[in-house]
Amino acid sequence: MEGEERAKRFAKKRGSVFVPKRSFMGGGREGEGKEEEESEALCKKEKYHPVKGLFREYELIYVWATERDVIGVRTLCRKHSVTHLFKAVVLGPGNERRMLESYLKRTNDLARNPEWYNTITNTCTTNIVRHVNEVYPKRVPRAISILMPGLSPKMLERANLIEMKGTLEETLAACEIDEKAKSWNGEDDFGDVIRA
Repeated sequence: MEGEERAKRFAKKRGSVFVPKRSFMGGGREGEGKEEEESEALCKKEKYHPVKGLFREYELIYVWATERDVIGVRTLCRKHSVTHLFKAVVLGPGNERRMLESYLKRTNDLARNPEWYNTITNTCTTNIVRHVNEVYPKRVPRAISILMPGLSPKMLERANLIEMKGTLEETLAACEIDEKAKSWNGEDDFGDVIRA
């Protein structure tokens, strides 16, 4: 409860609305079948800008949801975005679990001690790198590509973190899933559709 109170104070200080939320992941796919309660501060009319991200303008949150919900938002609502679904290269038995545990711990830490997003030091990419390096020490070296999303695919390839399907350009094309997600009929298994 202490973490929830901190999140409420954090949201109030920012002029935000605190919304406790429970999301479920299910379906038996790797990484699914887990549930996590999260506290999320939803800001009124807040639009992202990288410069504002340097000055404590956005709360850092981890969103736990089904892939259908998350990918659906990316593919249907973000019209100018391209969504890729890469297959991760996992080294060593048990590391999938260690990666999940790393994400769960970080989510719980944020619930207890909310943090600010920062365009350079505390982003989606820097947090993913932190998780990868926790499970695979020094696997992702410090590089400018971590700070610049357009360079992330090259970094993923160099660090051997994704399964390659030919060249990097061929892999990007093969892993693009926007049209597959848009073609989902609402009945078939969404995960099967985007992986077909």
